[in-house]
Amino acid sequence: MKYEKMTKTSYLIGLLFGLSAIIYFFAANWGGMDRYVKIALIVILMLLFYGVSYGFSKWKQHQQDVGAWIFWGGSIAFGVVVALLGQVYNSHADSYTLFLVWLIPSVLLAVFTQYPIFFVQSYILLNITVYTYFFPLNSWIDRSDTEHTLILLGVIMLNIACLYGFSKRGPRLISYLSSAWIQLLSIELTIRWTSIYLFNEEHAFSYIGIFVYLAVALISGWIFYDYMNNRQNKVVIVIVSLGISINLIAQFIMVSSWINGFLAYFVGLLIAITLIILGSKWLAKFTASKTNDENNFLPTLIKLVFVFLAVLLLSSSLIGMLYLIGLGEDIAWLMVSMVILVPIGSHIGREHSILRYTVMLTGWLISSSILWYHSSVVLIIYLLLIGYTTWRERERIIYPLGLGGTIYAVVLLLYELFSGISGELVVILLIALAFGLYFWLKNPYTKGWNLVAILTLWLILTFFSENSVLYYLYNFSYLFFLVYFTYRVVHKRNHWLEYAAILYLIGYLAYKYYDLFWTLLHKSITFAIVGAIFFFIAIYLDKKTERNNSTGRFEFVLRSVRKWVPIVFVQLIILIVIIFQKETILRNGTDIILKVEPVDPRSIIQGDYVQLSYNISQIDSDERYDRVYVLVEKNSKGIYQMKGIYDTIEEAKKERTDDHQVIVTGKANGNTITYGIENFFIEEGTGIEVEQNAKYANIKVGSNGDAILISVSSNLPEDK
Repeated sequence: MKYEKMTKTSYLIGLLFGLSAIIYFFAANWGGMDRYVKIALIVILMLLFYGVSYGFSKWKQHQQDVGAWIFWGGSIAFGVVVALLGQVYNSHADSYTLFLVWLIPSVLLAVFTQYPIFFVQSYILLNITVYTYFFPLNSWIDRSDTEHTLILLGVIMLNIACLYGFSKRGPRLISYLSSAWIQLLSIELTIRWTSIYLFNEEHAFSYIGIFVYLAVALISGWIFYDYMNNRQNKVVIVIVSLGISINLIAQFIMVSSWINGFLAYFVGLLIAITLIILGSKWLAKFTASKTNDENNFLPTLIKLVFVFLAVLLLSSSLIGMLYLIGLGEDIAWLMVSMVILVPIGSHIGREHSILRYTVMLTGWLISSSILWYHSSVVLIIYLLLIGYTTWRERERIIYPLGLGGTIYAVVLLLYELFSGISGELVVILLIALAFGLYFWLKNPYTKGWNLVAILTLWLILTFFSENSVLYYLYNFSYLFFLVYFTYRVVHKRNHWLEYAAILYLIGYLAYKYYDLFWTLLHKSITFAIVGAIFFFIAIYLDKKTERNNSTGRFEFVLRSVRKWVPIVFVQLIILIVIIFQKETILRNGTDIILKVEPVDPRSIIQGDYVQLSYNISQIDSDERYDRVYVLVEKNSKGIYQMKGIYDTIEEAKKERTDDHQVIVTGKANGNTITYGIENFFIEEGTGIEVEQNAKYANIKVGSNGDAILISVSSNLPEDK
């Protein structure tokens, strides 16, 4: 049993690096392989994941969980295949169709295997599909405020269904994600309509905004009430409580800035004082009536919400008042907030915790907001005070705020004392400080947050010294540290915060996809080697692991073969249909030449591409938002130009008079038409060259109007 956790961790790390290597390799769009080789290779890899998961589960029947992880890798590989097809056929980058096609078998796998990861994956893909359908990542759709509101309300209702659908069964992570997404969308909606009412003088009054306020209040209020009384999911309750609090504070700040008067800030001050009094009374009431440990949650929630609201109201009101009377940057007020509020707050009895934390945090927030205006002496005083109070509160919930304030003060002080100091050296010194706190303070909660600080600061350090030896030293040492700590937290009993190392490892692998100073191809090779090493380590450790009768929590790979094999065939059929459709257009389509204008971004998982706009992309009307059929005609230079726009393909065919006219299917969005050929995927590192030379595009158009982008060039072909 000594090596069991280390073995599974090695398998997991190896799988993460292996999947990252596959995604990076195909996103690099290496020119050494044609499209048929690329497609065949990734499809074989996908099937290998499924086959290896079955073979591994047969071979290592005591490691069924690992077999399930490898099986999940097959689902990820399917998503990569779909993305690759979009890449090789130059379809829309990050289009909703990519995620929709990926979503369908993911849902089937979730239903028939009951594997929690597939439920979470399906939930995420569902929301990405919906979002990219209504809000494409590479184009702007001009919608009215009412349309925008109805779309977001629809997404909120979809997530409410997910929240309650998985409240008692399935992964709790879906409940957490859906409740957070509901709150974020609610905040966006209410801020949008408050901004319209207060600051958009040309906007006519609409009752839609009133409906939004009522709907958001009812939705958030009902979720809070229902979960407090019936479902007892503490994480959801905290998320909803914080969402409501942030929304209320945002509304107050917007209204105050609109009024911009002393009275508004004075009212905010009174509300903050009222919250302190009411919160203290309720907290005392619930504490006195506490009969068991379960009741500890409600007092903690009351404390969290009331302190959060009171601090933001008190701070914003006091800062607003000071600026109105011209004392916002006065050092006297800074010293008052630091020297009086912070120490007094830290010495108020813990039985008055709401007042204690409100006074202390208000002093921190006010002084922090204007700290950069002042001298090193003031910074040293601030650092001493915040360091002292952070030390006193080192085992309390506000420790991370104190730690963040301390780091903030150290940064300002270093730049004040050493004006020429580099940002790289500052980050290194902060990492040393965080390590010192980690080894000095022994409380598990404190050590957990110090570790989070180390991981965050070290991640920032990996951005420095590009194209130098130090850059690779920072990155490889950070990666080594992440792997080391991942092993450590699974091998020993640690505070839950130390599991952040695993999340940072996943986040690092995701972030490196967008790192332009280390090529995708080289990262792919590196990560593939690292992944293979960890798999060999896992197999070696597995030999030392004691066998037992347990086969793991998830045994579907062996027990549900008849259920998941047909789904794999469904995936293959989907891929065959997509390939057949595209190849038919390439073989039988009509060649046309269009004039283009490029830009150069990077897709989420499809690699680099040049985004193109064509000479047939702009139209005079700004009222069309539907599918259209554009009749293009070849001019004397060999370039096709727009001749007409029609609602149906039959109408377009009636107007077609000769072979030099071609019908192209598009989607109108105001004064712009997109044709699904706006993205030309390129090999990594060739974007600038392609941008400079991309003047004309060679397009294949099928009989139904669907188009495929073949190539771009700087000159017209000779056989125009």
